[in-house]
Amino acid sequence: MNKIVHKNQFESYLKTFMNYLVAAIFLIAAISKVFHFKQFVTILQKFTFLSGSSLLLSAILVIDLELMITFMLLISRFRKKGILLAIFSLLGFTVFQVYLIWAGQHGSCGCFIGVYEKDLSISGISFNLVLLIICSLLLIMEVKHKRVTLVGNEGLIESEKS
Repeated sequence: MNKIVHKNQFESYLKTFMNYLVAAIFLIAAISKVFHFKQFVTILQKFTFLSGSSLLLSAILVIDLELMITFMLLISRFRKKGILLAIFSLLGFTVFQVYLIWAGQHGSCGCFIGVYEKDLSISGISFNLVLLIICSLLLIMEVKHKRVTLVGNEGLIESEKS
């Protein structure tokens, strides 16, 4: 019994750490884009077919998406949806990076402008894949977190592990 408690505590701490790590990464990415907005728009313009107001709208939407993911990960009520949104966003960012590399584009990807200038490369794709693995593990832990338990004569109820 004592080993089970320690295992559950460790899993809970690991889940919390990974959750805050992913939230921090998305927050840093969003804030760096806000502080270097002009540079971010220039990078988007270089890599996309967008121009004018659609380019500005796309830049704002990317920042909003990253901030929304951050806050959803930090609020337990929205955590599962935040993890799913992070997974789909990372998949989209990764596919876009692969496409840009395949198309022969060079330069900064614009992920962490001013914080860490990351060029379009395999290391950027690897970083996204590691984040995808972490998010997938978080999703598994989050789904496992809610389960059906048998409580005395009251029958089956849904509860959360602490």
